[in-house]
Amino acid sequence: GELLPYARPKSRSFSVSQHAVQAGGRASPLKTH
Repeated sequence: GELLPYARPKSRSFSVSQHAVQAGGRASPLKTH
């Protein structure tokens, strides 16, 4: 989630969560559900 142009990685957890949502949860290594 560090490649988000509209959301800077101020919080890695938040960024990863957003990235997981954007990717449909298919690219979520931390969130495995």
